[in-house]
Amino acid sequence: MPGTTISRHSSDSCSPSPAVLKKRYRGDLDKVAALKRPTRPRPRPATRPVTSQGKGLRKESPPARAPPPQAQKVKTAQPPAVGKIQSNYFLCEAARLVGCDLPARGQRHKVLQFISRVNREEDFAAFYSISLEEYNWLFRIIEALPEKPRLAYYSNQRKLIVEMPGGVHETVMNVIRPAFEDVARMLQRLIPGKLIVSQSHPNLTIKAEDLTFVPDFVHAINSCTDPPSVTMPVWGEITASQSETEIPQRLKNIVRAFPDTVMIFTGSIQENPPYSSPTSYSQAWQVLRSEPSIRSQLQFLSARTGERSLDRPAEVVVEGHCWCQLSAVKFQVWIRGSEPIDIDTTDPQLTAKGTLFPHQEMDSVTAIIERGLSLMKDRYVDISLITNPGANLDALRAVQIPLPFRWDDIIFNFTYSTQLMAYDRYAKWYDAVANGAQSQALQVVDPSDGPAMYTRSRTSARRGLGGGLLRVGRRK
Repeated sequence: MPGTTISRHSSDSCSPSPAVLKKRYRGDLDKVAALKRPTRPRPRPATRPVTSQGKGLRKESPPARAPPPQAQKVKTAQPPAVGKIQSNYFLCEAARLVGCDLPARGQRHKVLQFISRVNREEDFAAFYSISLEEYNWLFRIIEALPEKPRLAYYSNQRKLIVEMPGGVHETVMNVIRPAFEDVARMLQRLIPGKLIVSQSHPNLTIKAEDLTFVPDFVHAINSCTDPPSVTMPVWGEITASQSETEIPQRLKNIVRAFPDTVMIFTGSIQENPPYSSPTSYSQAWQVLRSEPSIRSQLQFLSARTGERSLDRPAEVVVEGHCWCQLSAVKFQVWIRGSEPIDIDTTDPQLTAKGTLFPHQEMDSVTAIIERGLSLMKDRYVDISLITNPGANLDALRAVQIPLPFRWDDIIFNFTYSTQLMAYDRYAKWYDAVANGAQSQALQVVDPSDGPAMYTRSRTSARRGLGGGLLRVGRRK
């Protein structure tokens, strides 16, 4: 109406004043409007505190459950990203003893990642661009481990070879090494007095030009003089099929550094096809992964299908998956002629190759080894004369040394070591996959509590497959 004025008081009846709106938001005047306002998600404590949206509104949440006692010490880890080192008690303990931290990246990290792998399909790896400082650091760490990988480091090429120990690998040396020790004792009995000292070393670190490595076998003789005169006449290397390409280079370094070497032998253990763990959703994956606990060795090997033998190795197939299949075992031997050993020679008087398995053709290898043993005996004579030039060594010179072991003994041992290897692979696969950690770390453990329940070293120690540390009691 013209001339009509609307007072401020009359406008309050049409719309709320700012003061009223403020009271509504602070109190209960308009609960619906207050509850409809969008709110940010916030953590849910046991009791929600009073907010400006609703004075006096309190929402009770169910009390949080106390974590189980074990969860306070051991936390289940999610499958780690690629490149993460497995949580391994022995690896952490080795770093603590050496007084250093485990690296999170770089070449040292890659080497330790390979060493700590749980579900292992390869026992051999080559790493490049490794500095001498990095090699020395890795060597200190590995020396503190109960299960020591074998390292071969070429300083000029900055190349590091890592070979993991295995029962099948030791099968050959467990026959040959004692045989050489028996020969050494027999030869020393033919020497009057204490003129020499001989030893067969399974873990001796050798420097051969730019190569630093630990051979599988080296026989050393030294005179009983001050200083002693030392010779290393016999060397042996046992290889897996994937490391065969590196072995000739290693042997050539040995010959250049020790030209008085009289015999070198190598053994090659081959699996064809190479081992691989069960693929996802295969029969073995579905059956074995769903089992609530790991099978015992007897249960696992009793479930084998296919050919079996008590004196020859056969493939180990359980739940349709091949866990170990030895395809071939081959040997080669070299001896010294008038010149140092030539690794590239094809002269049948100086080298021989033979197959031990699946069919045995070892006559030429046997003949060359026996000639090599005669040359080793001559080294005993030479070193004895250094100690006592007038010693009567006629009996030593006249002795003939036949092959001191039987090839069939190696084959027989493979019959059972392949079964143990198969079970070891199954146990590590079960620990890694069936327990929920896809091929890597399984638990994050406080090192002061002892080994993790499902680390590689713990499971190996539980089955007695190596490891010098005493087993820590199972946590309850």
